[in-house]
Amino acid sequence: MSKLSKLIKHPVKFFMDLPRPAYFYKDISLHKICDFVDVDSKKPVAVLIGFADWKHEYIHHFLPEYSVAYLKRRDYVAPVFEYLSENKDITPIIWGKEDAKHSKKFFDESHIKRMEDGFLRSYNIGANKTPPYSLILDDVGLYFDCNQPSNLENYLNKHQFTDDEIICSNAAMKAFIDSGVSKYNKFDDVDIDPYFDRSKKEQILHPLNPSRTDAPISNP
Repeated sequence: MSKLSKLIKHPVKFFMDLPRPAYFYKDISLHKICDFVDVDSKKPVAVLIGFADWKHEYIHHFLPEYSVAYLKRRDYVAPVFEYLSENKDITPIIWGKEDAKHSKKFFDESHIKRMEDGFLRSYNIGANKTPPYSLILDDVGLYFDCNQPSNLENYLNKHQFTDDEIICSNAAMKAFIDSGVSKYNKFDDVDIDPYFDRSKKEQILHPLNPSRTDAPISNP
């Protein structure tokens, strides 16, 4: 959306997102640069970066162990990221890899966590602003990024699974299959047999996804 279109369609948001004057950042505090969902002095503070506005309505429900604050879009500037990176009492949580340029420049990767949609996403797609059923929070990487490991990948590679865990995982997989749930659950079932020649030993694996900009597709 161009600046003119944004001014016409969303005038309040246009002026709210205008850059602040430099003197504003001479004395930075979280309450100046963030919108707090709840303030609890007994909880550590998590500053959420790169989250679309519509996600502010529900993300904090997945983070009950934190006092959650959303960084305001107009404050995505160097002085703020420097302030956040130097304050070790703050946990930055970044949505996906949208703000990788900021995190790589200002944050130690070991100090941040990344969040993305889980495997059981929702009834409808995120592009329609449908809240997720599950989310992934990872302080190593993201499960769909083959360029770096993730907590999930490390766990699967290194954990010594017990017989009980294997039985439990098989039961969970069966429950998924029997119930017919998938990442998205709005769409009708499709018979793939007409497109899938089972007589061939070699098959082409094609990722099916309703959105070309979905992170697993745009981050090969």
